Amino acid sequence: MASAVISPITPAKERYIQLSQVHNASKNDCAYKNLMQAYTSIGYQLEFLILPAKRALVESNAGYTDGETARVQGLETSYPNLVRIPVAICHMKQNLYALKSNETIRHAPIKNLKLGILNGGFYVEKKYTQYNPIRAINNEQLFNLLMKGRVDAVVMSPSVLKKVSNKKEIDLLFKIEKFTPTVPLFHYLHKKHKPLIPQITKALQELEKLGFVAEAIKNHQK
Repeated sequence: MASAVISPITPAKERYIQLSQVHNASKNDCAYKNLMQAYTSIGYQLEFLILPAKRALVESNAGYTDGETARVQGLETSYPNLVRIPVAICHMKQNLYALKSNETIRHAPIKNLKLGILNGGFYVEKKYTQYNPIRAINNEQLFNLLMKGRVDAVVMSPSVLKKVSNKKEIDLLFKIEKFTPTVPLFHYLHKKHKPLIPQITKALQELEKLGFVAEAIKNHQK
């Protein structure tokens, strides 16, 4: 009697999504926590490709990466291949920081300030381009522009400031209180992933209902 031939079990192919990202995300980052949890729940692994802000958008819109980790609402108008997932996964504070040695600018009109911004940051470009700012290619360069006195103030989130500076340097700065908006951030996928969009939307909505999203945002802001 011929023995049965048992075919080896082929493991399921791992599925990856590669997202453009402007800076390294720590495991305490709200976008990292929320997206890792959501994608894991639907059987995907995430990879993050660190790119300059403007290039990241160009790459994801062209489909070279699968989407954007966390960006402001409204990208769709300028980058039509990107689809916004309608769940805010993080909140970004965009403060104006200046040197204490330049205290006189605290109450100056913003139009009188020499501003530094991150090149390609969609929100800051839209909000501050009218003031002819100096652009930096990354946050480290942006911070150095301020410390070297090449600009009066820079637009930067508190979490990014902590990553590019030390406590001694932070003590040299003050925040211009009248310019401290908090902006919701959203995940974007390239339209080539059309079948995946309802899945990840549902996964994030479930996390939102469970309070996971809010908790991740709260811990990120500490």
